[in-house]
Amino acid sequence: AMNNAKRVEPDASLIIVELGGNDVFYDTPSEEFAANLDAMLSELARHKVPIALIELPLPPFYNRFGEAQRQLAKKYGAMLVPRRLLARVLASPDATVDSLHLSPAGHERLAQALWEMR
Repeated sequence: AMNNAKRVEPDASLIIVELGGNDVFYDTPSEEFAANLDAMLSELARHKVPIALIELPLPPFYNRFGEAQRQLAKKYGAMLVPRRLLARVLASPDATVDSLHLSPAGHERLAQALWEMR
């Protein structure tokens, strides 16, 4: 994700950050997730472009991931997109390629949901 953050175009009008599912799936410690997200948001914030951080739908006992997202969204002035939006997209037919990563149809549904949220 950091490599992608470093490649953001200087004329971007909005940065959408949707990550962390693999961290939850592979049991990354929440402190490591928070440190990585902090570093990435720091890199993105230098662009002075609005950031939309999509909150993770979390399984039980993973609240610290959500806490990190909320704290870092506040720290960097990012809009925190409610987790129910992504959960709704993930639950829709043909939205994922592997139950975690969005398919092209899933990306379209997410884009539409974000557009309607504005």
